[in-house]
Amino acid sequence: MIYLSLLRREEIKGGRELTKLVSSSQRFELGFFSPGQSKSSNNGNLVSLDQTNETIWSSNVSRDVKSPVAQLLDDGNLVVRDNSSTNTTESYLWQSFDYPTDTLLQDMKLGWDLKNGLERYLSSWKSADDPSPGKFTYGLNIQVLPKLCTYNGSVKYTCTGQWNGFAFVGAPYSNFLYDQILVQNEDEISFRYESYNSPNIMILKLEHSGQLTRLIWNERRTAWDLMFSVPDKYCAKYGYCGANSICSLNQTPMCECLKGFQFQSQDNKTGSVNCKRSHSSDCKSGDQFTKLEDFKAPDLLEVSLNESMNLNQCQAECLKNCTCRAYANSKLRGGGSGCLMWFGDLIDLRKLISNFTGQTVYIRVSASEQDFGMARIFGGDELQGNTKRIVETYGYMSPEYALEDLYSIKSDVFSFGVLMLETLSSKKNTGVYNSDSFNLLGYAWGLWKDDRAHELMDPVIKQDEVSLPMLIRYINVALLCVQENAADRPIMSDVISMIENEHLNLPSPKEPAFTNRKNVNNSSHSNSGTSQFYSVNDVTVSLIYPR
Repeated sequence: MIYLSLLRREEIKGGRELTKLVSSSQRFELGFFSPGQSKSSNNGNLVSLDQTNETIWSSNVSRDVKSPVAQLLDDGNLVVRDNSSTNTTESYLWQSFDYPTDTLLQDMKLGWDLKNGLERYLSSWKSADDPSPGKFTYGLNIQVLPKLCTYNGSVKYTCTGQWNGFAFVGAPYSNFLYDQILVQNEDEISFRYESYNSPNIMILKLEHSGQLTRLIWNERRTAWDLMFSVPDKYCAKYGYCGANSICSLNQTPMCECLKGFQFQSQDNKTGSVNCKRSHSSDCKSGDQFTKLEDFKAPDLLEVSLNESMNLNQCQAECLKNCTCRAYANSKLRGGGSGCLMWFGDLIDLRKLISNFTGQTVYIRVSASEQDFGMARIFGGDELQGNTKRIVETYGYMSPEYALEDLYSIKSDVFSFGVLMLETLSSKKNTGVYNSDSFNLLGYAWGLWKDDRAHELMDPVIKQDEVSLPMLIRYINVALLCVQENAADRPIMSDVISMIENEHLNLPSPKEPAFTNRKNVNNSSHSNSGTSQFYSVNDVTVSLIYPR
């Protein structure tokens, strides 16, 4: 930034040239790009002139004042006020906080001033060194329920979920440094943040590339430190995976079709998937809902809002309408209340990671689409399910089911992994194959660690040396399926992709479940801390039927 002089003032009176302003605390300083100069005119307007004294910008103050003053406040707000009146917000004729550029300071507002018909939003620069308006904007979207969105022109680039009472769902948030405030009344609908008495300045900046960055000033280094940047991953981009799909950073591939939809094709450039409904909706009795926890809900495109309903009433209402695809609480504070129902395609549904605040969404699954395998689906208010546990098949059961009576969406995957190892080795999982392990999983893991995985395979199978690398790949996939923690296992569609795509890099497996007695004895305790993560349906099982 180039200043036209070294003159330092906190305020400047009418008719004087303004070349540099410094706030009284010296926390903020105002200067100008060259060429150009600015001064406060006698009628109270702040104007910017070019070298020929032609006005290129004006604050357009609507009324004349006798004693106009331009002042840079300690919060960074540049105001034009009437010096003959008291220094209050009512005396401001114009203020820069009403016209943000690419940066949001503490106490600056985004949203609508309904009394004055003013909308406040961030606008990116055209390039890194050109401050003229760029193609990206960022502001408050109040379609049905408030959310924050970045737009590329008129197209959504990134969006948060709805307001949950203390933050926007899916938005990075640090409750140790600042508070987020949403105001909705007859005068305004606005959002701002306040720091918790931090001496350091924090800003939210919309870069010319569309990245939204939170920066904090490091006084020791005299430089900005990055707190977060959005979008940081593909899933943060609006609708990245396409309609009726889930985007999750914790799985490979990231895009997965919703239950009841089948994968048709994938865009190699964007990664989005084309998901088509498996069966036409019959809308018969027996439709149920799968519970998705810690998610950013779909965009509010075709929705119905009823803030007086509770969650059970919301589910019943959704079941009455064949076109209702999903439901959730509209208010998230205090355990949740209100009813939000989605109709039509579900767009921008994504699984959130630990440093984001998520919500629970219930996705409709018709009776003809339900998979009555281990990953059962229950009604929205059904917390327990009775089933028959076949004791003799213990060796195929996932640890969360066998030891904690908990279903998991990955339980079938575990069983598949055991069967896959049995098929490759022609051995039973319940057999003892060396002194260090008491089942096939432990035996396979020991060979894998020693780089002797080929010894696991049935001699008849491994006679074909050409297929040996592929067979070892199958063992890798099988070991991933039998991981002790359900979060470490792939979903079934990923297993298929791993098997079919030999060029897809596979992660290295961790030690499987049930590989030694100590592992088994401690599984219940070690998994209890994560049971809520993989107990998608919050199910307990109480009946055992041996055969």
